[in-house]
Amino acid sequence: MTTAPQQDKLKFTNEQLQAYKAAALRHGLSTAAWMSMTLDNAARGIVPQSHEHQNPGRPIQTIQQTAKIWKFAMLISMLIIVVAVFMIGFAATKSPVDNSGIALGILVGAFGFICAIISRIVAWWFHG
Repeated sequence: MTTAPQQDKLKFTNEQLQAYKAAALRHGLSTAAWMSMTLDNAARGIVPQSHEHQNPGRPIQTIQQTAKIWKFAMLISMLIIVVAVFMIGFAATKSPVDNSGIALGILVGAFGFICAIISRIVAWWFHG
């Protein structure tokens, strides 16, 4: 941590302060926490630069991760698998074992498993 006399020597431009705020948001920290972590770096001459300084005139390009539709498909397929497990368990605990219920549960579980695999492959294919 830097001392008060060292902090007096550190002068930040508005652009550098904006870069600190942006970095704090990217890392999920408060601006004060990020500034306190980086004051030592600034004392050594390492200061962040804003995106505009690095790429003048170019807009920030965001990269979309997995689309919500594929996340939803993964969720539904997992719910189908859970329902299948309950179906098999319920059919197996009946007094006369219900073989058709167990078979139906296995089919539903296989369908859920296939849906889960397909949704993961498609999400990977389109979004890496």
